[in-house]
Amino acid sequence: MPKGRRVKKHCVYLRHDILHTPGCNPTQNLRKHVHKDTFTKLQVARLLSSSAGKPGKSVCRPCLQHIRDAFEPGQQREQESGSSSCSSEDEDESELQVSPEVQAVLDKLTSGEITEHEKCLIARALGSSLEQNIELDILDLKSRSNTIDYLRSLDVNKYLKERPAPILEFYKSICRFTRKMTPESRKMATNYLCKSLEALYGARNLKFIAPFSFMENLMIYYMSQSKTAAEIFGSSCPGGVYSTLKSFIHRETTSELKCPDGDVVVAFDNNQRLSRNWQIGVNSKMPMSCITSVCSIIHPRGVEQIIGEQSPELWKELSPSDLMGRYTSVLEEEDTILRGYRYGLLDKILLQYQTNGEIVFDYEFLPPINDPLIQVVDLEPVFVNPNSLNNVFKVLKHIRLHVGIPLNRRWIALVCDGYPYGLAHKLILEAGECKICGELFQSQHATVNHIEQQHDVEEDINENIDLAFKMFYLKPGNGHIEMNLLRVIFRLLWVPCLSTLTESLGFRSEKAKNFLLSDRDHHMAWQILQALFESILEICVTQFIDTFPNGGSLDFMTWVTNVGNTNKTFQFYADVALSVLFPMLLFRSGIRAGNSEIALAARNKVSALFFIGNHPKYQPIIMNDLTRRFRCPNVPFICSESFSEARPEARQGADFLMEQRVRKTHRWLPPGVPSNEHWLNSIRNVEQMDKIMQMSLDRLHITSTAIDYVKSVDISSVRKEFVRILNDASAISCQDVQLEIKSLTGVILNRTMQFFLSIASTNMGEAYKCHSEGIRPRLRKAFMTDSDISTSVNLLTKPALIALINELISQVSATQQNDLHYKFRVCKTKVELIALYNDIVTEHPLHNTSEDDDDD
Repeated sequence: MPKGRRVKKHCVYLRHDILHTPGCNPTQNLRKHVHKDTFTKLQVARLLSSSAGKPGKSVCRPCLQHIRDAFEPGQQREQESGSSSCSSEDEDESELQVSPEVQAVLDKLTSGEITEHEKCLIARALGSSLEQNIELDILDLKSRSNTIDYLRSLDVNKYLKERPAPILEFYKSICRFTRKMTPESRKMATNYLCKSLEALYGARNLKFIAPFSFMENLMIYYMSQSKTAAEIFGSSCPGGVYSTLKSFIHRETTSELKCPDGDVVVAFDNNQRLSRNWQIGVNSKMPMSCITSVCSIIHPRGVEQIIGEQSPELWKELSPSDLMGRYTSVLEEEDTILRGYRYGLLDKILLQYQTNGEIVFDYEFLPPINDPLIQVVDLEPVFVNPNSLNNVFKVLKHIRLHVGIPLNRRWIALVCDGYPYGLAHKLILEAGECKICGELFQSQHATVNHIEQQHDVEEDINENIDLAFKMFYLKPGNGHIEMNLLRVIFRLLWVPCLSTLTESLGFRSEKAKNFLLSDRDHHMAWQILQALFESILEICVTQFIDTFPNGGSLDFMTWVTNVGNTNKTFQFYADVALSVLFPMLLFRSGIRAGNSEIALAARNKVSALFFIGNHPKYQPIIMNDLTRRFRCPNVPFICSESFSEARPEARQGADFLMEQRVRKTHRWLPPGVPSNEHWLNSIRNVEQMDKIMQMSLDRLHITSTAIDYVKSVDISSVRKEFVRILNDASAISCQDVQLEIKSLTGVILNRTMQFFLSIASTNMGEAYKCHSEGIRPRLRKAFMTDSDISTSVNLLTKPALIALINELISQVSATQQNDLHYKFRVCKTKVELIALYNDIVTEHPLHNTSEDDDDD
C-alpha cells in the first residue's frame, strides 16, 4: 500500500444499510464512546459485525445515534419490556392510559367496522414497526450463543418475558392466553408460544438458532442417534442442523474429568463401536474402535477410604481350615434365610388359592432400603481394549492415578466382568511397585530387574518392592453373573422342557432357539423363566390343595418330597422351581431393593450350577469373591451389591450401572468408527448433556422412568399356555410313578439329573476346599442324556479317563468297590474304559446323592 494513502472506512453497524444516508462519514470510533456512554461492550458487540472489536473500526454518526437510542435506558428498557409482557394478565386494561386516536382504532376493531383490507394494512404497519425490535432481539440472543451453561440456565417463562412485549401480547391474544387456563394447559400453551416466537425469529433471520429449538434438536439426536432426524428437525425450525450439533458437542467439551471426594466404587469395562463396511477388500476386517470406559460410584460423605483402616492390605489372613469353616457356616446361614422366604411365598400362594381359588404372584419380596444418595461420575477413558494382561495393567495404573491413591484415598473397591476380572486378580497378586522411584511393573520379577539395573541398593532388594495394586478390593459385577446364570439355567432346562415350551412362543427355527440359549435378550429370558416358575408352582399347588385342602407350606414341602420318591420327573420340576428359579428371582429382587444380604445368599445358592459344567471363568470368580468376602470387614457402602442414583427400588449392579453410562456415551458419538477425540468429547460431555436432556423432557412434561419388567410385564397368557403344555404331557403329575426323568418329548434323561442340585453343591464345596489349599479340583459332571456322557468321555485321554474312574470308584459304597475294581483291572482299551465309566455313572449310586437339604 502506498504510504500516505487514506483507506476508506466502512461502518461496522449491522443495520447500517437500512439507516444509511448519503454522504455519511464513519469516523466515530466506538472504543471512545463505550465508557462514557451508558451502553456496554457486550451490548455493542450484539449489534456489530465480528470485525467491530478490532482497532480502527468505526461507525457513522447516524448509526452511533441509533445505538444510543437503543441502549441509553440500559437495563431499564429490558425491565420495562419484561414487566409489560404480561400486562394483559396482571393489570386492568381500564387503568392504562390510551390516546384518543388509538382508542378510536381499537373501538373500530372491536366493533368490526374495519374491513379485512384495512386489518391487513394495520397488521402490515404494526409488523413494520416491530421489525426493528425483532432484529435487535435476534442480535441479542445471538450474542449469548448456545453454550451448555446458558442452556442449563434457561427458564421458559423468564425467556418469554425478555422478548419484546408487543409481539408477545399479539401472540397471547391470538392464543387466548389468560389466567383462567388450568396449570397443565398453561404450561403446554407456554411451550407452544415459545416455539411460535422462535419460528417467527427463524423466519426473520434464516441463520438464527433459537435456544429451546436447539435443545429439542439435541434431544432428538440423542434419542434417535440419527443424523437425518437432526437435519429434518433443523430444517423445519431454528434448531440448527447436524453440523451445528457436532460443532457444539466438540466446542463444549469440558476439561479433564476428576474423581470427587468420598468413598468410591470404580467399575470398568470395554466400550466399542463397530461400523459396517459394504466394500470388499483383501484381508478386510470390520472397522472397529474399542476403549476402556471407567466410572466411579461416589458416597460423598464416606471417609473409610481416606482413613485407610479397612484397606485390603490390612485384612486378616485366613488358613484353609478357617476359610472352609467360614464357607460352611455362611452357606448354612444363607440356606436358612432362603428357606424362610420360600415358606413365606408358599404360605401366601396357598392362602390365596384356598380363599379365592386363584393364584396371583406378587414379586415384592423385599422393600427397598433407603441407602444414602450416591453420585455416579465418569472418569477419563483408557484407549486400550482390556483383553490382555498388558492392557489391564494399563487400566489399573490409570485408575490408581485418577482416584488419587495414595494422596486422596488409601484404597478403593474395583468392579469388572469375567475375563478382565481374571487378569486384574492376577495383577493384584503379582504386580510390583518400586518404592524408590514409584514405577509399576506387571510382575515381581520385572520389579527386581528394574531395581538391580536402575538403583544402587546395598540392602535386601525385597525391602524396596511392594505390591502395586494391594489397595484394590476386586469384586465381580452382579449383572454379568446374573446373565451367565441365566444361560446356565437355560441349558440345564432346554432338553427337559424349554425347547418345547418356547416353540409355543414362536421360537421354532434353529436360529431362534440359539438366540434364546445364548441369552441375547436378557429381559426376554427373565420373562420365560418367570412364566415357567409360575406354571410349575401353579400345577403343584393345585394338586396339593386337591389332596390337602387346608395344608400349609410345611405340609406342601413334605408332600413334594413324598411324591418325588415315586415320581422323579415331578421331583425334578419341583427342585427346579423351588431351588433354582425362586433363588434367581430372589437374587434379582435383592439387587433391585439394595438388600445385599439376600442378594448374596440367593446368588451363592444358584452359583453352584457353575460347578456342574464347563465354566472356567466364573468358577474361579465365585471362589475368589467368597474368599475376599470372608476376609473383608463390614463397610456398608463398599460391601453393597447394587446402587441407584434416583429411585431406591430400581438399583443395579455396578457393572450394569456402568453399561447404562456406556449407552449414553454412544448416543453422542458421530456415525462411523469414532476417533479417540470423539470418545473423549462424548464421555466428558455426557453429564452436562444429560442434564440438558432432562430439562427438555421436564419442559415438555415427558417422564422417563426405568421399567421394572417383573412388576409391569403381563405374562399371564404365557403362564396359561405353559400350564396347558405341561398338563398335556403329564410332566408334573402326583399320580404317576416314574423312576426316570422324562422330557416333554419323551426323552429319558441321564440318572445324574435326578441329583443335579446335590452334585452342584458338592462340587462347589470341593472346589472351594481345593481353592483354599491351592490345588486343582476334580469335579463330577451332571449329564443331560446318556449320549452326552459318551461325547464328553471320548474327548478325554486314556490316563485322564483312568484317573476319573478311580475317583468314581472311591465314591461308591464299600460293597460295590471290589466288583468295580475287578472290572477295572480287566479293561485294556479306551473303549472298555468308557463302557465301565458309563456303567458306574448310570448303575451305581454315589454316596453324596441325597436330595437338596432345602426340600426337607
